[in-house]
Amino acid sequence: MGLQYGCAVEDVITGLSIKCRGWKSVYYNPQRRAFLGVAPTTLPEALVQHKRWSEGGFQIVLSKYSPAWYAYGLISPGLQMGYCYYNLWVLLSWPTLYYCIIPSLYLLKGIPLFPQV
Repeated sequence: MGLQYGCAVEDVITGLSIKCRGWKSVYYNPQRRAFLGVAPTTLPEALVQHKRWSEGGFQIVLSKYSPAWYAYGLISPGLQMGYCYYNLWVLLSWPTLYYCIIPSLYLLKGIPLFPQV
């Protein structure tokens, strides 16, 4: 749980708040790696991680740190839309689930996916 903001993905809020203060972003790629991250190694771990990211992003949208109103006028509209899109990532799960399941069921039942010409 985040300490300063009370959110699971407080790094997103931290990044948004420092961008709103006028900081500029740079891409830094040193030759010698300072540290390596730990990525999920199994499917259940990866699903839990994605669930945490999705819930945390949606929690940001519903909080006072939402990019829609917290960053209004402080950052460019394109960057503001990018933050909103990232934080509303959880809403993309329904179309993705539909896209994965419905065609498979149609093919198993012998129903054509495309209209006949």
